[in-house]
Amino acid sequence: MSLFSIIYQKLYYIFLDIILPKTKFNVPTSISNKINIFIYFDYEREFGGHSTSVSDDDINYILEFLKTNSVKTTWFTVGKIFNKYSNSIKNINYNNHEIGSHTYGHVVPLELKTKTLKKDFNLYSEIINDKNKTIGFHSPKGRWSFGLIKLLIKYNYTYDVVGASKGEQYIPFYIIKNNKKLLRFHTLGDDWPLYNKNYSEEDVFEYFKNKIKKIKPGNIGGMGFHPWVLFSNTKILHGFEKFISYVIQQKSINIELASFYANTLLQEEKSSIK
Repeated sequence: MSLFSIIYQKLYYIFLDIILPKTKFNVPTSISNKINIFIYFDYEREFGGHSTSVSDDDINYILEFLKTNSVKTTWFTVGKIFNKYSNSIKNINYNNHEIGSHTYGHVVPLELKTKTLKKDFNLYSEIINDKNKTIGFHSPKGRWSFGLIKLLIKYNYTYDVVGASKGEQYIPFYIIKNNKKLLRFHTLGDDWPLYNKNYSEEDVFEYFKNKIKKIKPGNIGGMGFHPWVLFSNTKILHGFEKFISYVIQQKSINIELASFYANTLLQEEKSSIK
């Protein structure tokens, strides 16, 4: 990314923070004394534009590992996968994981006109049914846009996942557009910086472990992974497995679906209004 693009992106998001003010949620007491995280996957396969690919067997390996450790996760899935790799979608659903949207064609909202992005949303909506119902969204490359906000609300998404600004706490918040709320969670980061690097399994484990140190009791944050990154190097895969095994042993940490936290917050807000 060029220096101009970096500066433009920062200024753009500063502007959006001004015109889309944040309202923080009061985290319910049921989770306020815990470090709350959700594990998510950006499920792209070759549609993400990367040379590294994964197979259905690789996806099943992840699902089986998660099942063994009783961990439920959120899969932000590119729409094209539903048609080409439908068996993997069935297995994700069968194992009671959540499916969210990563756009239909792995497009970057910040780089598109709203009209073009709307076509992508229409294509995604055509493949959704009761089993694949999606209420969550994560932008490719994390680059959301004002046009995206309008479409998320129009298509009745409940939440999306965005990056945290420097010094920002991992407290969920919502923005209001057209008298509708869109809940937003922060990501703690993902495995992308590990790709094509010569890290040991222990280095990988410590990288993920240090990410969750940023989050405090009562906060909620997402930790992201890419199947193709995990299978690009056995040290990354084993470091991921070690991280999951570590997290589930921590009594101070909750691991839930992103949708669980979204529904919990919204239900708590309704109860407080009553």
